[in-house]
Amino acid sequence: MALNHMIDTDDNTIPARLRYFLIKRGFELMAIIAFSAIVVAALSLASWSVADPSLNHATGTMPQNWLGTAGAILADQLIQNLGLSSLPFLFIPLKWVMGLFTHQWPDNPKRQILSWLGATIAFGVFASCLSVPDSWQLASGFGGNLGDVLGGLFLSILAIGMKGFVAKFLVASLALASFLWLTSQALAIGTLPAMPARQHKKPIRTMETKSARSSKSGQTLLSSITRIFESFKRSKGAAKPARRQGQRNLSLDESSETEGDDVL
Repeated sequence: MALNHMIDTDDNTIPARLRYFLIKRGFELMAIIAFSAIVVAALSLASWSVADPSLNHATGTMPQNWLGTAGAILADQLIQNLGLSSLPFLFIPLKWVMGLFTHQWPDNPKRQILSWLGATIAFGVFASCLSVPDSWQLASGFGGNLGDVLGGLFLSILAIGMKGFVAKFLVASLALASFLWLTSQALAIGTLPAMPARQHKKPIRTMETKSARSSKSGQTLLSSITRIFESFKRSKGAAKPARRQGQRNLSLDESSETEGDDVL
């Protein structure tokens, strides 16, 4: 008789535990790369100086930036184009980095990346509405070139029916509210699903399942025998009154025949 043995198989060539291990190491590697980039940009901004050489400022002096010429160029591009909005541009992804270190993944990466960029732009528009002091050493405002362009566009549209201060206050309020909402959307983080249990194409029949199946079969057989026995008892009990009734009818027939013979 051929035996149908169960084969222990997995859906993928790589075992589930090894796959989960590689996924966690991949999260940690992405976190290290992103954290390193944020630290480099933050150090370059922290040591930014308007006198350092950059792409649009040629000078023969040595850069004062902590990261040298490369750091001076990076800081100058961030300050000129983003202004103060370079802060949310750098520190919102820091929350994602912390999540990656703890093996967490954003719920919706595309939506959160778009929210991150939108929050950066919104903060730039808000910063462009602020008054620039005389000590500010750049031609652009606090929002950088991007914030100044977009903020000026919104102000020119609202200036048709509003005065300058009211229009600027409205743009600043809407930009700040948009920044707060987009930031909350960008920082939403979910957890990595738990490691899936080891799956098999065919279940393994262990001794426990065999014994449970045998016990269940025994209980089913016992209940069937019990039902048969009870039905037999009921049928036997119902046959006794019928037999007695038949004997009575037979005796009545015999007595009637006897009376008929006597009459004849």
